[in-house]
Amino acid sequence: MAYGVFLAVSWLSANNFRETRDPAMLFVSVGSGALAIQSVLGELVPYVFVGNDFLSHHQTTGRVVFAASYYVTMVGFLVLAVCLMLAPPWRDRRGRRPLAPGVVIGVACIASVALDISIAIARPLDVGNTVGPEKAIGVATAAIALVATAHGLAKGSSYRWLVGSSSALILWGGSWLLLSQENELVVIANSWLRVIPLVSALLLLVGVLATQRLEVSRMRRTTDRADQVLGGRAEIASVIAHDVRSPVSSIKSIAASTIANYERFDDAQRLEFMGMIDSEAQLVLDVVHQMSVALKVDAGALELVRRPIALAAVVRQAVDDATTGDRTIDVEPAPGLEANVDAKWLAEAVRQGIDNAVGFSADGTSVKVAIDAADGDLSITIQDEGPGIPEERREQVFERFGRWRPAGYEDVPGSGLGLFICRGIVREHGGDVTIDGAPGRGTILRISLPGSAV
Repeated sequence: MAYGVFLAVSWLSANNFRETRDPAMLFVSVGSGALAIQSVLGELVPYVFVGNDFLSHHQTTGRVVFAASYYVTMVGFLVLAVCLMLAPPWRDRRGRRPLAPGVVIGVACIASVALDISIAIARPLDVGNTVGPEKAIGVATAAIALVATAHGLAKGSSYRWLVGSSSALILWGGSWLLLSQENELVVIANSWLRVIPLVSALLLLVGVLATQRLEVSRMRRTTDRADQVLGGRAEIASVIAHDVRSPVSSIKSIAASTIANYERFDDAQRLEFMGMIDSEAQLVLDVVHQMSVALKVDAGALELVRRPIALAAVVRQAVDDATTGDRTIDVEPAPGLEANVDAKWLAEAVRQGIDNAVGFSADGTSVKVAIDAADGDLSITIQDEGPGIPEERREQVFERFGRWRPAGYEDVPGSGLGLFICRGIVREHGGDVTIDGAPGRGTILRISLPGSAV
């Protein structure tokens, strides 16, 4: 039964290797297959290759043949132990030159045949002799399995499924040392030698099946995430195409009018039309930039380069990049407050927050930006004097393409990506963005960076 289970493990892990190209599965397949084949040969040698009648009339030769059959099976366990030992190191080499299955199978076959021939030449007298080679093979198997167990424990959860089977091989190899004892340990060793192969096979089978299930779950999650990202990208591209169409149409119309009436326009009129084209072109650039950043945030593809930097410098950069119109941006300085962040991306998040505050506040009002620290945590607050956001709407505005507008601001242009981008960038830094109501009137956008103060 044990060797049948090992054969099943070999087949399952071979199929897994064909699908995932995981070197660990290749070694498990080769090792389990070698053990199953060697065990079958060990059972067949006394009867098929020698014959039962011959063995019954030549007891000395019979002992030699039966001993050799034991050793052939032991060679299979030794090969399995070596394969389990090699599985974690070779698995860590994924991404390098692929491991050729033929090479692994060939080396395992050559090693098994060489050991089998060596045993045949040695002509062992009987299993259990104090000078028999079973001790050497058992010790070697136990030592190699011990290394495999140590690898599995040291490498983390990805290799724990190898630990049970390799630990069983340690007991199996050590049991051969007890057979030469003249006490009750011999009984224990004989019991272990009958039970442990099946235990090892079952543990390895459970490990392979569990690994396959985890791999299927991982691939399903990856597929779902890919579908989600592709769907989000398609939605972003559709909305951005719609938002780009209007300014591009305006540019085309203004340019056509300028060309048609160029000779009749004076310099002031020409400059006015060029200014209109420049303004609409800037809108296109803003939309394209918004799309580019939103796609990266949605896909989780931001590449952060963190370094300690003064938050005041990040805020100044954000204010310089923001479109403020006739609003006043009041920045409360916070000297000495630094954070380990990506300055470019954090400034982008703050700029998105400032643009949103400017867009939803009355002309001539001010937007206040403040930096604060409490218990080692940092926050950047952006407060406007707009109509505010009802509490039940405060999470909705962070959604992709949030189209809710307060009364009186229904015609404010925008793709609905600004606060989505802001929160996405801050969360990549390990923080979060929330909205509070300002005292009296307005909104406070709070960018929190927990544990980032340096």
